[in-house]
Amino acid sequence: MVGWAVEYQIGDFSLISRIPVKTLRYYHEVGLLEPSRTDAQSGYRFYANEQLERARLIKLLRSLEFPIKSVRSIIERRDAGEPIEEIVAKQREEIRHRLDDLLRLERKLSTWERPAPRAGQVSVRHLEPELFATVRFTGAYPDVGYRFGELMGAAGDLATGPAAALYWQAEYAETDADISVAVPIARPAERPGAEVVLLQGSDADATVHRGPFETIGAGYERVLTEVARRSVEIVLPIRERYLKGPGDADSPSPEEFLTEIIVPFRAASRSPEPSG
Repeated sequence: MVGWAVEYQIGDFSLISRIPVKTLRYYHEVGLLEPSRTDAQSGYRFYANEQLERARLIKLLRSLEFPIKSVRSIIERRDAGEPIEEIVAKQREEIRHRLDDLLRLERKLSTWERPAPRAGQVSVRHLEPELFATVRFTGAYPDVGYRFGELMGAAGDLATGPAAALYWQAEYAETDADISVAVPIARPAERPGAEVVLLQGSDADATVHRGPFETIGAGYERVLTEVARRSVEIVLPIRERYLKGPGDADSPSPEEFLTEIIVPFRAASRSPEPSG
């Protein structure tokens, strides 16, 4: 429905914007990105979907090492109606030694300002109990690809489907994410270097994201919007299944990658904000 407002709890907003919860709290404290409201009784922070644009611009500027003061200035000038191109041009003149970073910012903004294609529809499904061979680790999201070599060797001919990642946190974490690389297997079996995990059945919302992993936040936005509309509670782990990716024989380009995002859920019960 056009114009329908969505509110996200801080963990969901973290997953969509790809900003850690503790960073969102800091941005709230310094007045850079304040929640749309804070529940007076519980203290829970809620963010509106209209704030995602601001959050993504802040993340982009911080990724280029702009200090908070400069980010605030750019945001305020943009909110006041100054075209983003003029702001970037002035920054280039003020900080000549960062010309390369600013040019990169311009290129990213040119794609960021265009609406992301809605490649996949969100569907609700029932997940049956499923066995996985897994290797669990704490690290960064890009580390997932490096872990699959040892896992595929351990799973061997028992593998029954595409490789997956299991995320054991309901928030985005830059360097200390709790992740399992996983492969579905036909039956329990001891495999050196791998742990067999049984995931219980559950209802879930799912969507397929088409494109590079750096843009997967758009897929999370679609599926978590549906979770928010249902007023249900996420059941961990969140799953990503890699239907088409860098390890495939036909070597697809990043724009052709297909990643299925699966978010299991159950009837909601009030829970605290993620710690961080």
